[in-house]
Amino acid sequence: MVVEDYLSGDTDQHLVAARHGISQSSLSLWIKAYLEQKETGMAKSPANLQASQSAFQQTLAAQQAELSRLKKELETEKLRTLALEELIEVAEEQFKVAIRKKPGARQ
Repeated sequence: MVVEDYLSGDTDQHLVAARHGISQSSLSLWIKAYLEQKETGMAKSPANLQASQSAFQQTLAAQQAELSRLKKELETEKLRTLALEELIEVAEEQFKVAIRKKPGARQ
């Protein structure tokens, strides 16, 4: 569907990828696979074509699962960073010690 959106329109890959929430490199790979499949699709039997589509669907599902996992991991790391920043602020106030490096400090 995403590849067909790209092939049917006059927009570039970056815009189509952003519109569908995928990376441009994934879209490029999908386009290449789609065009190869289209070229060889005439010679393929319906069973082989269905198996190819099934493999594509499995790859897509795996990529979506990986994306979901990475989004959760990113959110966890953002929260961790916020907690550490708060901890540093409290420690600086409580102990009156500058923990963070000041800009321009000698190293």
